[in-house]
Amino acid sequence: MDRSEKHFNEPKKTHTKIKHLLLNSVLTKSISIANNLCDRYNNTDKKYTYVDLFAGKGTFEDGSKGSPLIALDILDNQINDEKNKFDKLQIIATEKDAGNIQELEQVLKTIEATNNIDFYYGEGEWENFDAKLQNQLRGSDWGFIFADPFSTELDIIKLKNVLKDCSKLKDILVFFNFNTLARQEGRAHSKDIERICKNLGISEDELLDNEGDFSNKFQNTLKNHFSDLKDFVLGVSFPNTVKGNLINADYFYLIFSSSSIILVDSFLKTYEQSLKEFAHYTSQKSLFEGQDVIQILENNNKECLLLNLFKTFTMEFLSWKKIINTGCRVNTLENIVVLLNEMARKGKIEFEAPQYCLYKRKTGENLPGNLKFSSLKNKKCLEQVKIKLLSEVQVSLL
Repeated sequence: MDRSEKHFNEPKKTHTKIKHLLLNSVLTKSISIANNLCDRYNNTDKKYTYVDLFAGKGTFEDGSKGSPLIALDILDNQINDEKNKFDKLQIIATEKDAGNIQELEQVLKTIEATNNIDFYYGEGEWENFDAKLQNQLRGSDWGFIFADPFSTELDIIKLKNVLKDCSKLKDILVFFNFNTLARQEGRAHSKDIERICKNLGISEDELLDNEGDFSNKFQNTLKNHFSDLKDFVLGVSFPNTVKGNLINADYFYLIFSSSSIILVDSFLKTYEQSLKEFAHYTSQKSLFEGQDVIQILENNNKECLLLNLFKTFTMEFLSWKKIINTGCRVNTLENIVVLLNEMARKGKIEFEAPQYCLYKRKTGENLPGNLKFSSLKNKKCLEQVKIKLLSEVQVSLL
């Protein structure tokens, strides 16, 4: 039994529960948003396609659901919702292990939900189906792509090639085994270097140059790749499970790419929730101190749109270990707004925004007040809020 088979023949481990919590959250929100908007973008067939490139066998030894069944539940809830606007919901699952895909098929035959949802299987390496997969995605305006390799099997350049012309209204979630990649990079054997370069879509010269450590190369490479496809690229780490307990380390990463602020914020909120649920994390400290905001404003002629500030903050990959050790907050939109309002009250910044985005100050009704978080519902709202550095603020560079 290889390691990937063993993975499904054991109870679902805690770090996998964290991964699936994040998947469940953003896929549920993704299909809900798509359902609300599909009339606006698509006047013909209304399809939503979920793609699982490393689908596994569907269940774990303890009966816990794997990613294909999690997705099936979400799509089934959608198609049975009286407000559903989609004509067709489909799941495409590929899996290289013949035994796993056969067990997945057997499990799905017992589930009534599959009567309403089209399910397509691909036995073998997902790259063998890249042309068919691309055709299916091009014929479906809306969708979600989940790539969850067991280790470092994913070829990110091939994935980009499949998605480059059909990812506009689709969200992307990709798993990376950072610990394995870092270990391989440290050994620097030729086969290891080849695997890293394939997984990350990086040349050997880029990998082996002396500029920056591997963690920075890993993060910057993925930001560059996924920025070609979507507006936002988020990376969050989470730990491994050893003898039933989470270890406090940045062992794995999930990279989420989307053009929806709502989805980006939902992903961050769920990550914060997972820290509270699985690591008993509590904090009142800001992840980004006021100095970070001031520096960004200084670099942009003392003013910046809230949209650009949010994008800058979310591009910083989050470290599970750092957040636990320092007690800092996750950079959700709400947490960022709290920080900005604190800075405004201290006279460091001010806002230029439509009145509906601001509270009125208690003294002087005509003076602009703090940002109203409940009004910041979409990209357009964030584009209308300008943050200005007040001239009397003295910047101290550390």
